[in-house]
Amino acid sequence: MGWKNVKKHYRIDHFVCVTDKGICIGSGYIHDIIVLNPWKKTITETMGPSNNDKLARYLQEMRADQDKLWALIEEKDTFEVSLPVWTYKGGDIVELACEKREWPNVTHDGQMMYENLFFATRAQAISAGIRESEAAVKHEVRATNQREKELADGRMRLAEYQADLAKLRHAQLTEIEISGVPEREAHIPLADILDLARCLQFEKTSEGDGISLQQGEKAETILRKLIQEHLDGKWTDKGQQE
Repeated sequence: MGWKNVKKHYRIDHFVCVTDKGICIGSGYIHDIIVLNPWKKTITETMGPSNNDKLARYLQEMRADQDKLWALIEEKDTFEVSLPVWTYKGGDIVELACEKREWPNVTHDGQMMYENLFFATRAQAISAGIRESEAAVKHEVRATNQREKELADGRMRLAEYQADLAKLRHAQLTEIEISGVPEREAHIPLADILDLARCLQFEKTSEGDGISLQQGEKAETILRKLIQEHLDGKWTDKGQQE
């Protein structure tokens, strides 16, 4: 991508670099005040109309002859000097070339050479990559430990809520038995009956305080009757007699 052709032709004093947006023209604070997108053939002022005379001139000249602009970008850049420079990407050490090292210069392919990412020697790039990776690992260990703690706490709360619900559902069945009301007249919705079944299964498989085996057997007997009532078509899904 001919970023250097553009910089030279339009006599650009601002920083020029290449990103995934295209060719960016900007400053040390805002690198993409103007973005030239060669794929969509668009010129964008990301900050809106500029009062800067130089930026205004660049835009005026580019828009006056856009065919020339896109032709310059398509034309391959040429460089008088090629100095090696190294950076890291993940666990890889990458060698690139540039005309002049250090920020705010760019590599031949247009990458801005920030001081913490680009280095004069391969050894410096490796050391910087290790420092970055060590910091990333340390951060993720802390974050993962926190997420695991939150998950464990959540599971503990869920178990408590399930135990509470199981006891309350058992109390609901016991109330039917004590009152002597026929099961089909208790008007317990089918969704609640299925919930009762899940809670009873939870109590039979969980540890700690819960309903007794005898209580569980009584609850299961009543539960089976309630389910059979539904299977016989004597209840609606809302718990009402048909």
